[in-house]
Amino acid sequence: MTTFVLVHGAFHGAWCWYKLATLLEARGHSVIAIDLPGHGRNRVSAPPPTLQGYVDHVTDLLRGAAEPVVLVGHSMGGAVITGAAEAAPEKVSKLVYLAASLGPSGRAIVEDPPASPAGDGFMPVMENAVDAFYHDCPAEDAMLARLCLTPQARAPLMARVVWTKERWGQVPSAYIGCTLDRVLTIADQRERAGSFPGMQWVELESGHSPFFSMPERLTETLADLAR
Repeated sequence: MTTFVLVHGAFHGAWCWYKLATLLEARGHSVIAIDLPGHGRNRVSAPPPTLQGYVDHVTDLLRGAAEPVVLVGHSMGGAVITGAAEAAPEKVSKLVYLAASLGPSGRAIVEDPPASPAGDGFMPVMENAVDAFYHDCPAEDAMLARLCLTPQARAPLMARVVWTKERWGQVPSAYIGCTLDRVLTIADQRERAGSFPGMQWVELESGHSPFFSMPERLTETLADLAR
C-alpha cells in the first residue's frame, strides 16, 4: 500500500484532512498529515514562519521515510511540496497538486498578500472565508474550520518558489482541479497544470475544499493516482 503525506494550505492545519485520512487508512494506506510551522498544533513564536521553513519541515519528514511517498499539497501547500520534491526528489513517488499553487520557477505564491503588522500573521474575514473555502461543504466542517483556522504569515506567500527540471521535474505529478472553486478559478487551475506537459489532470465537481465536500471521491481519486 501507499504512504500519503498531506500538506495543508494557508490558515489550515493537519486537522482539515481528518475525513480523508480516515478513509485512506480504511483502505490500508498509511497517512501522515503535517502541521506546517505556525499552524495547527505546531505553533511557533519566533522567528516567524518562512516558506523555506515549511519546505524544510516536510523534507525532514521525507528523508526519514522508509520508502518514497505520495506527496499531496492543497492550495498554498502546492508551493511547499514543490520545494520538498526539489530538495529530495528520490523520496517522492508522486506529487499531487490539489487546487494548488503551481507555476514557473521563481514565482511567488502571492505577489501582494494583505498587509499585517511586522512579524504577525493575518486572518481572513470569517464570513468571506466560509463563502470562499467551504460554500459547498457540510455546515459542521465549515464550523470546524472557523474554530481551527490560524493566522497566516505573509513571508511564505511572498517567497519565490524555485524548482529545476533535473530534480522536481523528474518526479511524476498530477493536478486535481476543482470546478466550483472560488479561490482559484478552474480556468486558472487548468492553465497552471497545462503549463507542464505530461502532468496528469483530474477534475472534481467541488469547491476549494474537497477533503470536506467530497472526501470519498477524493479518496478514490488519490488511490487511483497512486497506482
